[in-house]
Amino acid sequence: MKRFTRILLVGMAVAVTIATEGRGVQPLRAAPPAASAFDPAQSVALFVGIRSFGDDDTLENVPYAVDDAVDLAYMFALDPRVALVHPKHVALALSDENPRKEISKRRLGELKRKGAIVAPATVSQILRLLNRQAGTVGADGIFIVSFATHGFSDDGAQYLLAGNSLFREPNTAIPAARVLDIVAKSSATRSLILIDACRERVRRQRSSIPEPLSAAPLIQRMGVTAGQVVLYGAAAGQWAYDDDLRQNGVFTGAVLDSLRCRAAQDSGLVTVNELSETVEKHVLTWIRINRDPSIRNATQANVDGAARAMPLAICSRRPPADPPAAAGNATGPLSPSSGKQAPLRPRLAQCRADGETLAKLYGSAEAAEFVTSYLRWRDGCVAVLRDLDVRLPQSTPRTSETARFLSVANFWCATKCPEGLSAGNCALFREKPRAERCFWDLDNAVKRIDDILVRNPSALQTRGSQ
Repeated sequence: MKRFTRILLVGMAVAVTIATEGRGVQPLRAAPPAASAFDPAQSVALFVGIRSFGDDDTLENVPYAVDDAVDLAYMFALDPRVALVHPKHVALALSDENPRKEISKRRLGELKRKGAIVAPATVSQILRLLNRQAGTVGADGIFIVSFATHGFSDDGAQYLLAGNSLFREPNTAIPAARVLDIVAKSSATRSLILIDACRERVRRQRSSIPEPLSAAPLIQRMGVTAGQVVLYGAAAGQWAYDDDLRQNGVFTGAVLDSLRCRAAQDSGLVTVNELSETVEKHVLTWIRINRDPSIRNATQANVDGAARAMPLAICSRRPPADPPAAAGNATGPLSPSSGKQAPLRPRLAQCRADGETLAKLYGSAEAAEFVTSYLRWRDGCVAVLRDLDVRLPQSTPRTSETARFLSVANFWCATKCPEGLSAGNCALFREKPRAERCFWDLDNAVKRIDDILVRNPSALQTRGSQ
């Protein structure tokens, strides 16, 4: 009788399955079987990061998807605290080889020097690499798969977009069920699948209304059974977000922090249980500060008791030193689609005009409605500034135009009166019931857009005119 354990992180999601050969998955009635010996030399991994979509220029970029894929690959292959797979058994499918962060560029260079392979993130290449890794993973290793991209649902099924996919066209995308099926049919007794594909902003358009088809599915509809653990990066019907200051997806950042032992307990280990709890707290806090202070759930979790204690990182090991800079900054060219971007000056000027209009509406609508309108306006401006930052040389993430704008435009909440706030505003914190009070600085945010328009005249023109 063959027994296997499958760990699944979808959205990312973590799922651990204990199944029995024969008539499908059986209920877990006794103590879990003894785990087979783990050998990282038998492990394989595929990390997919798709920032731009060359065949569909209506799609918004996923700005830090390449960084997410590279940072996760480095964590699982070259961080001694995790080290679940050898770098020569790692494959990356990327839309381009230009992570936004300098440290991520160094990590990509180090992965390649250690034997990892990099391929274009097209449908055929992703499926080829997935099947190739499935054919080489050993029974005592772990099969790790990660996706950072856009996704959509169609007739109850979830699809992942490759670099040459079209939105709402299932025949051009990769069914999530197919990914899970290929992994399940491999020889691996353990598998870890990461999918972050529920971005709020999908289309390049002025409307800031989230795309319903890109919202996170309900975990129960993904076929989880006895023995599985699922941790999804967005609550059902909600979306995943990007952290412009950190330059990672919010969920990816939480997973990375957890595996770096910020989730460790007294045992000195990061287990599935600690990972799921820490990621939920991290993402929930971020969304409350930056998006919706009333949100109650940020992720979805379905953790089987037998998998809660499974270790993922050993905190007694020393973290790795930063990899050296690549000679000549030898990264690949930007994807061809980046040259198709519309001129940015009209979009940024429209952002400024919309901000002035929003300021005139302040006080004329319910507070909750104004906050929602403000956040949508801010996120629309951020989408333009992300494109601008791609064209500008950057020394550190905090000097980007996106970071400068968010330093005054970021929506924030507090339970105690911050220093520098007027006495009248501080009186709000003495009201009952004591609740979070939230603030914004719309006037300064609009002024910051003015500064950006003046400071970057050439970069705001079309790429062809520069």
